[in-house]
Formats: sequence, C-alpha cells, structure tokens
Amino acid sequence: MKEHDVYEAIIEIGRRRGNVTYEEINDALPPEFFSLEELEKFVRLLLGMGVRLTPSAARN
Repeated sequence: MKEHDVYEAIIEIGRRRGNVTYEEINDALPPEFFSLEELEKFVRLLLGMGVRLTPSAARN
C-alpha cells in the first residue's frame, strides 16, 4: 500500500466516525516507516479536519 493510500484510509475512518484512535494511527503509520515529524504533521491535518484523537476504541 502506498503512503498516500495509508493516509487516505485513516482520513476516511476519521471522517466516517469523527475520531481515530492512537492505536489505529500507530498501526497504519509505524515508526519504522514514518518519522515523528510526518506523524505530527498528519495528526495536525486530522485535527484541522475536525477528527478527534482518542486513546482507545470505545468498548461496549
């Protein structure tokens, strides 16, 4: 999967649900492949789009 596709997948989840978890971001953007700077930039993008970041998925 290309970098752009990974970003788009997380953005789509955030738009649909209104939030993404830190775990989802870390799974999609592992530190072995994405620098801290890239991760921070992406998080700012999500926040600017109104997507909330949550520590974990809500449990029923």
